[in-house]
Amino acid sequence: LTGLKKWQRLNLQSVIEYKKGNELLAEDFMRQALREPDVKTVINRNLAGLLINQGRMREALPFAEKAYRKDIKDIKSAQLFLNCLLDLGKAEQVLFETEEILKHHPEDKVILVSRASALRSSMNEKGAAEELDKLLQKFPDEPVIHRIKADLLGDKDTKEALPFYEQALALSIKNKGQPDPAI
Repeated sequence: LTGLKKWQRLNLQSVIEYKKGNELLAEDFMRQALREPDVKTVINRNLAGLLINQGRMREALPFAEKAYRKDIKDIKSAQLFLNCLLDLGKAEQVLFETEEILKHHPEDKVILVSRASALRSSMNEKGAAEELDKLLQKFPDEPVIHRIKADLLGDKDTKEALPFYEQALALSIKNKGQPDPAI
């Protein structure tokens, strides 16, 4: 630990505690690290990720946004930021943010899926359908894309949506060995 800055030591301690399964203490160490004047933005991203994993999107949003704004080319920060926005029902902001993010990461599956989901949430049925069709061609084995397509179709006709739900379920079992509860 000699030669490490205080925020680095606290970050290391948070990683150790997280690996031990003590998420509360890991979170506490990250929050302490954030109080250090020379702390790096990666701590914001790490804390956002921890909070998101616990389903605490509202709390994670400011940390994810700060990490993203500090380094807009950091794909992980961008993904965490969009994840929070989507979960909090901020589809219009997701659409706005993805325009910039896609300039740096035009083929990132998570960003593209976020945009498609935001199009659906913002009631842009035509845009969402076009986006999802492109994604299904690019990523035919991604169950989430099939599920979002099924959700979109299910808004009008459940019979039309059913094959996409079935495909999403089959792919989730193939990929994870068991059905994904989100599917």
